[in-house]
Amino acid sequence: MNSRIALVIGSLESLAGGTEQHVLALAEGLPGRGFDVDISCVAGTTFVASGGAPFPVRVLASGRRGRWRLESVRSLVADWRRERPAACVAYFDDAQFACVGASILSGALPVLAARRNLGVLRARHSLVEVKLLDRFVSRFVCNADAVRRDVEAREGIPSKRTVVLYNGIDTRTVPPGDWRAAHGIGPDAVLVACVAGHRPVKGVDGFLRAFARAAADYPQAVCVLAGDGPQRGDLEAQVRDSGLTGRVFFEGRSAGVRPLLAECQVGALSSHSEGFSTAVVEYMAAELPTVLTDVGGNSEAVREGVDGFLVPDGNEAMFAERLTRLLRDPALRRSMGESARERARIRFDREVMLDRMAEILREVTH
Repeated sequence: MNSRIALVIGSLESLAGGTEQHVLALAEGLPGRGFDVDISCVAGTTFVASGGAPFPVRVLASGRRGRWRLESVRSLVADWRRERPAACVAYFDDAQFACVGASILSGALPVLAARRNLGVLRARHSLVEVKLLDRFVSRFVCNADAVRRDVEAREGIPSKRTVVLYNGIDTRTVPPGDWRAAHGIGPDAVLVACVAGHRPVKGVDGFLRAFARAAADYPQAVCVLAGDGPQRGDLEAQVRDSGLTGRVFFEGRSAGVRPLLAECQVGALSSHSEGFSTAVVEYMAAELPTVLTDVGGNSEAVREGVDGFLVPDGNEAMFAERLTRLLRDPALRRSMGESARERARIRFDREVMLDRMAEILREVTH
């Protein structure tokens, strides 16, 4: 039986993002479940060119952006005519275009399209194009039930063609790092982590306003922002203007955030839109209670009042109140954190995700 699976991603610029970590997990875990994995990206990046990826990555296209899609189709067709895969999995729209085009031209094979966020950010003309390509997709692999519902409604996909595959991480305990010692943060400080890109959709500015309210009531509160992006300068200015210098730290983007989380006591995320956040699962695995906006799949990960708190998007006063409640109550932090860790271990461990992905692949290749 042909067991080769082609994973095609739009671009690969680091291993810090949720999709990149997901692809890495598949590359490492599917071979042990009977599948050989090839990874391609539509566009080359400095990260790939410098050998930053821990697995071979084939770049399908080069040159001007406007030619990437056609070049990537040609590259896949040539590859698949030499050695036809059993199926391909496409991550993001450029990859779906390449996989569908190559499948049509090289002899139809199952195309699985990953859907990892809500489609509210997709332009209308892009949605029209995606709907045309959707006809050639065997399964839509959604990383949350909220995403599945959005795909079915927005793209008109019947439920029999959608499946849910939650993000999975290694939930084993990670020893704490030395971040507190390096920054002179004492043991009495309650450290709040916010792991998010510095982009408008992540709502980090709103989180900082909520944290400023909570910090005014609780002097031991300290915050670390793990992430980067185009809003970084504006967020740094916001911290200075809010008088939070020395209480809010910027750590940049890193794939190795788990040792830092092991030093924290609370996890926070104030996104305006999410699919299923890997950061939330990392909080849970680190035994952190959370304060999250109730968007996307956040309520599928965290149970309100059990593993953390869910707050309506835009309600910064409630976000601050819930954050203050956790800052002031060590027993509540402990009980919620223990519950969150157990839930992550059972539902969102990487091995659970890999077993489910292997089932999905067997369904479409048999």
